[in-house]
Amino acid sequence: MRFPLLVSMTDAQSDWVDALFAPVKEEKVADWMKTNFVTVHPGTKIGEIVSLFVERKLNILPVTDKKGRLLGKIRESDVMKLFFHTRDIKHDDVFGTGFDFGYFAKSAEELMRRYHVTLSPDETVGDAARKIVEHELTSVPVVDKDNKLIGIFSAKDLLFGVTRRKRLGVVIGSELLGDVYHSK
Repeated sequence: MRFPLLVSMTDAQSDWVDALFAPVKEEKVADWMKTNFVTVHPGTKIGEIVSLFVERKLNILPVTDKKGRLLGKIRESDVMKLFFHTRDIKHDDVFGTGFDFGYFAKSAEELMRRYHVTLSPDETVGDAARKIVEHELTSVPVVDKDNKLIGIFSAKDLLFGVTRRKRLGVVIGSELLGDVYHSK
């Protein structure tokens, strides 16, 4: 299986990327997902959500019910749009009248979006990587058969894990990787 990338690569570079992922693509998501994650509930106030984004350095928060079932997500960018009322934030708006503190009283339920892509713990890392690339995601929630959130599978963890494993067995050609980023 070839992993499509959003950059132009030579055949040799593409083969190298395929070889990088080959050893792990049949491994299970359950073995790669993070199980230590932060969630919020529908009634969580936006002020608390902003605090979590800032204190925990997060950019997305899953919203779950009291039984841990996945309901949706809140993205940091959605909160920014809510506060500044526009996609084109001007510098003056940040400290001027464009910021509305009344939104701190709103709840997660009023702002959350549905997840359109989830993973099961039995899916393969290759399937997960394909979903991440196809849907341009940074992470995907992992749910059980009852839609209970049991983990988070992230692109960053995948890339770190793959390159770390590869470095343990074979030296990675940094020039080749650099060429991938600079191809035209």
